Amino acid sequence: LNVSVRINVDRSNMGALDGLFEVLAASGLGGKLPCYFGQVQPFGDACADIGSACLSTQEYSTAILGLQRRAREKGLEAPVGYPSVHAFGYCAADHLSGFVVAPSGALFKCYSEVGADRRHSVGSVLQTGCETYQLSNLCRYMNRDPYQVPECSACSCLPICAGGCPYLAQRRGDKCACVDFKFNLDEVLRLKYDELKRATPAGPGCRSPGASERRARPAPCE
Repeated sequence: LNVSVRINVDRSNMGALDGLFEVLAASGLGGKLPCYFGQVQPFGDACADIGSACLSTQEYSTAILGLQRRAREKGLEAPVGYPSVHAFGYCAADHLSGFVVAPSGALFKCYSEVGADRRHSVGSVLQTGCETYQLSNLCRYMNRDPYQVPECSACSCLPICAGGCPYLAQRRGDKCACVDFKFNLDEVLRLKYDELKRATPAGPGCRSPGASERRARPAPCE
């Protein structure tokens, strides 16, 4: 059973996370319990009032680099996320077969909409067919094309973000919902390289040849 700790990050707890790292390390969990970080965002109408406590994506992209470094300094395992190509969409919400079922049986495309007004639903498991507004909601997700958003189509991060969160993009007027990689990709790749370098055991095939070995090599054939 793989267990990890998600640490949600916002303005209210940024100053307390070093203390959390110390507690985890003192408990002997360093190297045993991976930690990863999550950006708190005001998803859904119920969370709208916490917006002022949330970091912007650009602010979070800077904060997470420092948090990962400090967690490692305490001996904790804080894996660096590696960007991957989103060839077929960003998440389940913009996949044809991706749905979230509410307790009422209503179907939504995103878990952030569960508990919201039924007018955001795309169908129901308790009925056949769907209402006109539900079909409209479904089409809004499935027809989303970040290549039609000028800022997205001109961005070099598009292959690894697919336009970002479709739910947030809709709330922003079908604009892009940039991910943190847009702002910290170079540093993330350096951190990932350091992580892999430390995890790779040194061996005869991994070391650089010494000066005597370089001199002993025969000259290339003419």
